[in-house]
Amino acid sequence: MGDHWLPDLSGPTALGQLVSRAKEARDPVATERLCSMVKTFVTQTRQLGGHPSLGAQATVVAAVPANPTCADHVALQLAEAVGDALGVTADDEVIVRHNPTARLRDTDPALRRDLAVGAGYEVTRPLEGATVVLVDDVILTGTTVGLIAELLTEAGASNIEVVVASRTQRRA
Repeated sequence: MGDHWLPDLSGPTALGQLVSRAKEARDPVATERLCSMVKTFVTQTRQLGGHPSLGAQATVVAAVPANPTCADHVALQLAEAVGDALGVTADDEVIVRHNPTARLRDTDPALRRDLAVGAGYEVTRPLEGATVVLVDDVILTGTTVGLIAELLTEAGASNIEVVVASRTQRRA
């Protein structure tokens, strides 16, 4: 949907603040507002033709699974909002994560892929010909989303679309 940090990296954007309140502070009001914004974004993007194929043939809407050590799961709530916008029930069991890991944002970029692999993501069922909408709250480099997209493709998904609330970058 938008940037997490201001262009000069001096602080978060309004969206970045909202994502942080939802994710880090576990603020239910912020989470509800973020879900509403994502649902509106998906609906308007489709209606305005900005991405007419977004979810047009979606058969699965799934969230990037949370680290097992985290109590909250903003991405799952966002996936439910995306599913509502697309008329598809979010599936919280199609992708699972077996192992806790350090946070990718705190990891040397050269080591992120290995860390993501170590999380033990698994696609739990065949997805032959499925169009999957993969949802996450924040994307830094795309390492996790890329790995999960590979797993979805191996499981037979024919199309993978990604919806992310905010994109960030490593702060200097």
